[in-house]
Amino acid sequence: MRKNGIYQVFDKEFNKDNMYQNILNKLEKKEKQKRIKKYSFVSVSLIIILFCFFFTKNMFQKDISKVADENKDEININEINQNIYDDISNADVYILDTYDSTISVEPLKLSIPTGLELDTIYIVYTKNEDTSQYDIVHDIIQSYIGEDKAVNVTYSTISKPIRDVNVVDGEASFIDGVEVMISKDNTTFIVELLYDDVYYDIESYNLELDEVLKIVKGIIE
Repeated sequence: MRKNGIYQVFDKEFNKDNMYQNILNKLEKKEKQKRIKKYSFVSVSLIIILFCFFFTKNMFQKDISKVADENKDEININEINQNIYDDISNADVYILDTYDSTISVEPLKLSIPTGLELDTIYIVYTKNEDTSQYDIVHDIIQSYIGEDKAVNVTYSTISKPIRDVNVVDGEASFIDGVEVMISKDNTTFIVELLYDDVYYDIESYNLELDEVLKIVKGIIE
């Protein structure tokens, strides 16, 4: 009877079904807590990732905008005053076109506006003081002609190309970060620049400004 009483108390207080249910309840509670912590961690991580994404995006947008501003072209047109021309038409040079010269010249690839075709390539020789001969190639001139417009693109690796008149420097322009001097006289544009150790001189007749700038950009690219 004593033994049975103990078992009855054990069964009453520590019923295996109750114990099993309690264990299941505790396990379920722990599982819920784990899920809550897991989802909380995922939510916090997602918020951090989204914050970093938008912060980085804004930072790059600012950097791109800044670079775009720095690379923006600055165009200044200097009007030529006829009274300040420095006439050098008596420059000591000798000019031949490639048909008469012994030198063969491969034309530069340029962004020439439609309606203009390469007409002649001229070679400008300067005098060699040692030999008294005109055997120093100073400039190459590529001459393009159209129905009512024309352009001469002159280049030299020695110094500024020799021209009929010197144009007084004015306010510089900047195209793709390269300093360019642009002058205008009625329907004539004169552009001077130094790029990649080559001096360029562009003289156009009846061309629009955007057509002239296209030639310059073609050289710089």
